[in-house]
Amino acid sequence: MKKIFLLPVMAAAFAATCFSSCTGKGGVETEQSTKTLVAYFSASGITRGVAENLAAAVDADLFEIVPAQLYTDADLDWRDSTSRSTIEMNDKSIRPAIADTNAQIDQYET
Repeated sequence: MKKIFLLPVMAAAFAATCFSSCTGKGGVETEQSTKTLVAYFSASGITRGVAENLAAAVDADLFEIVPAQLYTDADLDWRDSTSRSTIEMNDKSIRPAIADTNAQIDQYET
């Protein structure tokens, strides 16, 4: 069963990929033998930039995970204990529905 890893895990994978692609002679191999996908969720757009840089660095495809109901500015107000994002962060059982559930992740190895 394929698992979707979000950005923090992808950052670790990026580091592992960089280290594992180094040759014993001090060079870096440039040929990528596996197909890699960077899937990210960015309600405010900040994570998008990080994901784009990561995908470019490892020559990966990019996929944005979009919620079925987009976030408003009020939803993202982390200072408001009743805002949508605060409630979702405090209760790990609450996760937003995803708009596109047809991501072709089976074609990726990483």
